[in-house]
Amino acid sequence: MKQALDPIVKTTNDLRETVKRITQDGLQLFRSNLGNLPLFASIRAVESSELKDRDETHYFLIPYRISECGYSLFNQRVLPQGIGPENNLPKARIFHLPAQGTLETLELLVTNALQHKKLQSINLANPLADRLDALAEEIDSQSNKVTGGLVLIGSVIAIANPLLGVSIAAKALLPTVGSKLSKHGMNQLSEWLRAQKLKTFQKSATTEAQKEVQRLKPEVCIDPILQLLEEALSTSDPDHDPSLLFAHTMKTPAEASATALTAIAISQTYEECLQDPQLCKQAVLHGADITWLNTLKELQQTRIT
Repeated sequence: MKQALDPIVKTTNDLRETVKRITQDGLQLFRSNLGNLPLFASIRAVESSELKDRDETHYFLIPYRISECGYSLFNQRVLPQGIGPENNLPKARIFHLPAQGTLETLELLVTNALQHKKLQSINLANPLADRLDALAEEIDSQSNKVTGGLVLIGSVIAIANPLLGVSIAAKALLPTVGSKLSKHGMNQLSEWLRAQKLKTFQKSATTEAQKEVQRLKPEVCIDPILQLLEEALSTSDPDHDPSLLFAHTMKTPAEASATALTAIAISQTYEECLQDPQLCKQAVLHGADITWLNTLKELQQTRIT
């Protein structure tokens, strides 16, 4: 898997080049930064047979000692099988944390990184759900700046968060995207998108209203896999082996599904690191940790292929 570093999509030319790279390279992960906090944004939406009744976005605070702040942030979307990115399902946001108390760490890291009135004005005494919603909105906004709002489901690319201020959602197969770019040209594509906005304005407004009504309160969980990673990075014992406890995290199908999602987040975050012994040393990884992370990589590959 290839990564793109800071490939911020700002123009239709950027969109064309990004689509081309995804087509040619199988690109599925973008990397940027929120201040000192590395941000990994996957454009691949995971389809889940276990998920039936909602559209989920998961936010993982991953222990990652290479970064200055000691953590990275990874977000990914999970959809029921056969459901596209534009739907009327209830929307859920789930924050995965490695330990009690790290929610405050996440809030501080994101708030310090972003000079945005909505975040700066948040009182920490506000309800937790309100604070988490604000954080999620900002994380999604930053991710969309990098990815251009592209979502990859199977072989289909969707423009779920359009460019150039055009608030439509244009689902498109790659040939369709290519033909529009070819027919209209980069300068005219924005006009085509605006025309589509006029055609879909009423439907879009109705959909957005339904989303707001159906939005669920954000959820927070202490993720047992992230917890194992935090413990592994926090010990100086070279014989500490996180894999000994790992098998106990998948006792039920639901736990196995959750574990697979976290495996995707961790293994994609650490992929570059695992290819470089010097980076492994900077990441404070021992031999047993590296073996375990490679196991997670194998698990996540079975989930997204």
